[in-house]
Amino acid sequence: MEPRCAVGAWTGRWLGALVIGALVWHAVTKLPDHLAEMMWVCHVASLVLAIGLMAGRRALVAAGLLLHLSWGAPAYILDVIATGSTSVTSVLVHLLPVVTGVLAVAGWGWPRGVVLPAWIFFSLWVPLSYLTTGPALNVNLAHAPWPPLAGVLPGLWASWLFNAAGSLLTFFLVDRLLARGLRGRGSARRPGDAAPLAPDPLPVLGGLAFLFFAVHCAAHLRRGELGDLLWLSSFATLLLAAGCAIRSASLVALASLWLSLSALLWTVDLLVARSPIDSAILTHLGSLGVSIVAARTLGVPPRTWVAATGGLALLVGLSRLVTARARNVNLAFAISPGWEPRFGNHALYLAGLWLLAGGLFFAIERIWLRDARRVLAARS
Repeated sequence: MEPRCAVGAWTGRWLGALVIGALVWHAVTKLPDHLAEMMWVCHVASLVLAIGLMAGRRALVAAGLLLHLSWGAPAYILDVIATGSTSVTSVLVHLLPVVTGVLAVAGWGWPRGVVLPAWIFFSLWVPLSYLTTGPALNVNLAHAPWPPLAGVLPGLWASWLFNAAGSLLTFFLVDRLLARGLRGRGSARRPGDAAPLAPDPLPVLGGLAFLFFAVHCAAHLRRGELGDLLWLSSFATLLLAAGCAIRSASLVALASLWLSLSALLWTVDLLVARSPIDSAILTHLGSLGVSIVAARTLGVPPRTWVAATGGLALLVGLSRLVTARARNVNLAFAISPGWEPRFGNHALYLAGLWLLAGGLFFAIERIWLRDARRVLAARS
């Protein structure tokens, strides 16, 4: 029977959902004319890897990771160097699957027999891309050689053969490196040997949180909007990364409660004010997903909701003191656009939000503590 991944099933499902969420966001940016670019083998590898994470299948996770490390990531890096441009979603869909895939296979070790199936899949996917995508997009280099090599390769068939040979070599080399790096952890255990311990997910979760923070806040920093780093979602994401790094249940739980509120308000704002979906999705929905996994791993200390409610008031006050009025960070200066007719003044609006936050924090903590007791009872 195929061994399941060393990460817990619940954590694996969340990591797989994060990868699929990144793919969906990237696909939305391709609408309507460039959706066929989702046929690039790196995106297909991400989907395979995500399915493997959610189903707990090591072979699928390993195949997706091998395709990424051997072909997808190097091709992406070379393309960025050649074109001098990329996008937030492109960075995310190339980094996130690699991080989650490494986490999943770390405890089991690298399985045998991945190279040939992955290479056959890649070799067949190129002609399929030729049949289903347009020449202008040149997905998987199915219609023309890579421009820097166009002068060396005489034609399309030469390009296909070159890519097939090059991919086989890189698949084999990466396979050997991973097998050597994870030696002693994988399927080569003798009968009676103890099963490997599951890897600690917190360093990877902290890394994901910091990645979300960095990608989202880079845009603010380029525009000189330093005060926007104090937005609840951004500050909570950074707090989440720190909490995972030092294994602090209090910090992770506090960040989780704040992210629950910010995700709710952000979603409502999308519906009411029709705000555009940008990299803020990372520090709202992405960070919320990471925080739930981290809080479930570390547990939630009692009365965290009190600290979250009081800390929220302090953060709003700090935002009013140190940020520009025009930015309205954490709604410290004005009512959120679209909500003005529903509230008489800003003070009433803030008071209502603060009461809503306290009630939400209390309810979420009760749900978490009840879930913790149920898990503890099941284990005993």
